[in-house]
Amino acid sequence: MHGQGGGDEGGRGYADAAVAGINIQDIDPDDASAGYGGLLNEEGDMELDACVMHGPARRCGAAAAMRGIKTPSKIAKLVMARRGRG
Repeated sequence: MHGQGGGDEGGRGYADAAVAGINIQDIDPDDASAGYGGLLNEEGDMELDACVMHGPARRCGAAAAMRGIKTPSKIAKLVMARRGRG
């Protein structure tokens, strides 16, 4: 798959790199554009969503409306890994 831009098997290398990059922003309480420092929902709670996709491997994972999770992209990546091929 490497020649097709897939990274290692199933594109995990690229997904790991993307999630690591996003987590820098997600955990920064001073970054008000998204993540932990972002806007609260109408109930005053921090609620985050994430989606991880790898096109060449036709894999994806998502998680939504999570509370108490600072790195939702890690959960979405876990969903992608456990989902299998479909």
